[in-house]
Amino acid sequence: MEPIDWKYWATARTELVANCSTSEQKSLQQCDSTDRKYLMPLQSGKLDFIRVIGQGSYGTVILSQSHENPERLFAIKLITKARLREKMKQTEGRNASKNDETQRMMMEQRVIALLDHPFVTKFYGSFETKDAYHLVMEYCAGGDFYFLLDRYENNRLPESHVVFYGACLVLALQYLHQEGVIYRDLKPENILLGKDGFLQLADFGFAKCIAGVDNKRCCSTLCGSADYVAPEIIRGEGYGYSADYWSLGCVLFELLTGFPPFYRSSDCDNQRLLFHRIQHTELSIPGYVSPNARGLLRELLNKDDTHRMNASTILEHPFFGTIIWSELLNKQVKPPILPEDNLDSPLDNSSCADQYTAHSVLDTLSCTYYSCSSSDKPEFTKAQNIRSHCESTFTDFDWCEEF
Repeated sequence: MEPIDWKYWATARTELVANCSTSEQKSLQQCDSTDRKYLMPLQSGKLDFIRVIGQGSYGTVILSQSHENPERLFAIKLITKARLREKMKQTEGRNASKNDETQRMMMEQRVIALLDHPFVTKFYGSFETKDAYHLVMEYCAGGDFYFLLDRYENNRLPESHVVFYGACLVLALQYLHQEGVIYRDLKPENILLGKDGFLQLADFGFAKCIAGVDNKRCCSTLCGSADYVAPEIIRGEGYGYSADYWSLGCVLFELLTGFPPFYRSSDCDNQRLLFHRIQHTELSIPGYVSPNARGLLRELLNKDDTHRMNASTILEHPFFGTIIWSELLNKQVKPPILPEDNLDSPLDNSSCADQYTAHSVLDTLSCTYYSCSSSDKPEFTKAQNIRSHCESTFTDFDWCEEF
């Protein structure tokens, strides 16, 4: 098999080192890609907030448009300071380290600034106002895969589609792991479909840099989404990259069947029973799933992480026998779904769930934010400056618990 040159894709990256001085930061490497000329539309703060397209536990995702070039669309993850303070109060007294929420936000900013890959959402910059922090990301017009599954009979994709999208996910995870990043939250909601039909991995709120760490079980935080969490995480053991491949198995299972592997509708709200099944129940795969897919799922969903598949073995699996990896990486193959063929305009929101688009931007955000003085309007701020201000402002709030 032809080897993949990952460094080809690392055309620009910011080496951000926690707590280092400005003089110690390594400079941003220059590249010719027009997609990386992202600072100009942000410097003057000339961005229109169009509509809400996503909502998380402490952040809102908003479709934004450049004043100067209306064809430039962004997805802005907005994290309000008021919501962070509320989280701090809600978690007060829990047995968790101080400043976890701030560290999580800044880890996300730090990680996405380092990444450059065709199947990872592009990061365009950050800015801060008196009320919120903003991460400016690539906008994916096709929506997320959770919403996509709703459009198909029995909420499952044709197997040929799963082969294509699964291969994209394998390349994305392989790249992250080679860059020293463990993702920790792979699920359909975090997989987006670009207008060109290729998927984009998004939301790095739980990602962690573990580059240079020899211990393969260097993580201990219980995080992620319950249906996709690996057994070793639930057991409270240390874990590493292999946990991402368990989650990959869960996602592929859901794309093929319409539901996660250990989900039961009879007790879908009982996390204790779910975690027990993940640890102890034998995997059951519907009979309509092909032999190659069944074999892949069983190897990915091995409860013993020391015998679980990794990227190198996945690339050779017969399930992906039709994939020419170098062509896929270069986007030289035709995707099974082309969202742009079904969109009436670049601002068409038909690929976003109604539960998000039904909310207006003004109703979602504080009116104070929109009535701020000119000096408080969005302005691009260097990542390290945001980090310093954020940590000095929020020094006592928690989000992820240690299991």
